[in-house]
Amino acid sequence: MKKMFQESRLEKEFIAAINDPQIKVVSFDIFETLAFRKTAVPKDIFSLMGEKKFVKELFDTPSTFRQFRENAETQARRKHSNLDEITLEQIYEQLFVTEKKKKRLMDLEIKTETENIYINKQVESWTKTAIKNGKKVILISDTYLSHKSIKKILLSKFDALHVEKIYISCELGKSKAKGTIYPHILEELGIKPKELFHIGDNKKNDVDNAKEKGINTLHYNIEGSLKKSLEFEKRYIQNDFKSNANIRVLSALLNPFEKTEQRFYFDLGSTFFAPLLWEFSHWLHDMSDKQNIEQINFVMREGKLFQRYFTTLFDDKEVNLIYASRKSTLLPSIDFENFKESNINFYTYKEFSIENFYDMYMLEIKDKTLKKYKKTLCKDANTIYVDEHSLLEIFKNDFSARLDEVKENINKQKSLITRYAKSLGVKNGSAIVDFGGIGRSLKQIGSSCDIDFKQYLLFYMHSGGYEYMNSSHALSFLPMNDKTRYAIELIRRVPEFLEILLNGFATSTLSYKQSGTQIVPVTKIFNGDMHGLQEIEEALHLGIDAFFATKKMYDKESRFDRESLALMIARLIEVPTLDEATRLGALIYDEGRGSSYSYPLISKKSLELVKKEGVEPLYTQLCKNIGYKKEQLHWVQGAITQTDEMFLPYVKNIVEHSVNDSAIEEILHILDENRIKKVNIYGAGDFFKKIRYPLLQRNIEILSLIDSRAEIESFKIEGFEVKSLKESINKKNCFPVIISSVAFSIEITDKLLQYAKENDLIFDIINHYNGLIKL
Repeated sequence: MKKMFQESRLEKEFIAAINDPQIKVVSFDIFETLAFRKTAVPKDIFSLMGEKKFVKELFDTPSTFRQFRENAETQARRKHSNLDEITLEQIYEQLFVTEKKKKRLMDLEIKTETENIYINKQVESWTKTAIKNGKKVILISDTYLSHKSIKKILLSKFDALHVEKIYISCELGKSKAKGTIYPHILEELGIKPKELFHIGDNKKNDVDNAKEKGINTLHYNIEGSLKKSLEFEKRYIQNDFKSNANIRVLSALLNPFEKTEQRFYFDLGSTFFAPLLWEFSHWLHDMSDKQNIEQINFVMREGKLFQRYFTTLFDDKEVNLIYASRKSTLLPSIDFENFKESNINFYTYKEFSIENFYDMYMLEIKDKTLKKYKKTLCKDANTIYVDEHSLLEIFKNDFSARLDEVKENINKQKSLITRYAKSLGVKNGSAIVDFGGIGRSLKQIGSSCDIDFKQYLLFYMHSGGYEYMNSSHALSFLPMNDKTRYAIELIRRVPEFLEILLNGFATSTLSYKQSGTQIVPVTKIFNGDMHGLQEIEEALHLGIDAFFATKKMYDKESRFDRESLALMIARLIEVPTLDEATRLGALIYDEGRGSSYSYPLISKKSLELVKKEGVEPLYTQLCKNIGYKKEQLHWVQGAITQTDEMFLPYVKNIVEHSVNDSAIEEILHILDENRIKKVNIYGAGDFFKKIRYPLLQRNIEILSLIDSRAEIESFKIEGFEVKSLKESINKKNCFPVIISSVAFSIEITDKLLQYAKENDLIFDIINHYNGLIKL
């Protein structure tokens, strides 16, 4: 862990600053920098307080107490708006309980805070490093908690003796939020701004406001792109990962990379894949314990990563890594007599070339015509004719005539895979683990090796899997229920980036062969971007390692809610950020069954198709059919996001609620109430971008988009041509005008009223302030 601290970019920035001889004092923010709460958000402390018996006697439920406590703080801030910060006593003054009970509640709040605080080991080491370098260390916090309370909360977890002083906003009447605390500290310590180095998590309070005073700063927080991803996730899931939320952030803060792409994949590893692998490993261990299973067999390709992280947590199980795939187990698992009767559905392998298909059955192409067309895809074989016979017909006839060779190959591979499994020591009554879906590969391995597995453990299983595995003891890590059903369907339709990143360089197993006395798997040659994938894999795995090390250090016992993890995956598929859609969309997928077919998740053709169909019509079809245009658009939501970044966040209602949002709600209410179906819009800024989608959903036609900037020259935005007021509103177009601005609402209203009067026009005006203005 120490090495991870030292290699993080933030650590390097800190060391560079601490070595500056002009720095005399180093100040640290307390909450979310030096100290983290175990709760997902600070207000969760109130819910924990609400669980106590005497609090329930007063407030009935934890949620009721939390609501009263939050409201008390709001009222106290309103009442004492002249102060930079209020005190805890001023907050509890607002509650209806007796003075004695207020005191008891305040004591409980301090006690609960103390029980749910842990010290950030990295920042704690920075305080010691600063002192070793001859610097004074101080702590600063904007909080309603007193100096005495802060000391009580920190003392049991942190050696505060080496701290020169603690500055608390509520006691000083000065704050970081308003920037007033910094001059006070400089004056009291008798130092110049350039002699102070401040570290904190809040961009405005700890960085911008301090920099304005000439103070050196370090922003101790995750980057904007990751912050946006986690905000999307929180609103999509409508839940946090409780105590694990801050562990994810702490591990992401260890990111060592300078390159943007590697930073992205480290963050994805530490905050996305690591929680999945942590909980999946624990679940595998729990399930095998319940059935008294001592051996767990992980199946390539994802199995390599599953095994790696399982064994970092547990050493009491015998583990195997089985090289196997749908392709390598197909022949050994075939019942030849049934196969002979039903033959083969060539269209199942439509992305295979004829050469791929023959390779799958280990047959040499002998027919001259088939040799000539060996690169032709199976799906195209019925469109090509040779001497009045379709290539598909020639293909089928040749294959059917060689079924004896197929049988021989089946028996040979069955013998080889059975010997391979025995060489690994795979036991009857053991468990076998795979990524999942339907579970066919696992059944094929069992029947191929003649092994009786006691448990089939899958990362996920969709509805088809539950039907297919009904007679087997098959369990799915991601649970299927009303809450997760749609998420599982999303994963079923778009699992590619999960598979690509879990697989890494692990290539598909094609067959088995004898090498001396050993039976060895024959694997597909990796033909992708070796260097690019190597950088991605390195960053991803380091991110996962950082999380595992951080989790063990702070909170190794707590677990993740598996339903929330399923929704976490669904969010990334359904509402990716632009950064996620761009980087994950560039990944190349190899279907892994033995064909040479591969494709980028989002291609130029995909984006062209989205633009041609239109984002909204395409999304409407996707809502009706989750598999809409899957063959052409491998990741529809990612392609939509690359085309129109904010469409899905607005449609799914997971963007942050702002002043604009409140104004839009007012305007939409007016439109609905008055059944207005045609409008003009004045204002082509962010407000317009937000209101555009709700209007489209209501089938409200936007006749014109007006902006004062177009009075010089018209321009385009979001596919709309922006024109001047004179060009847009006239005798032919006197439909209502929505003012899509909050700041200039009154000013634009006056302008429209004047324009209507001068041109003898009658049209309605709608703004968030006045509502509907009828002329």
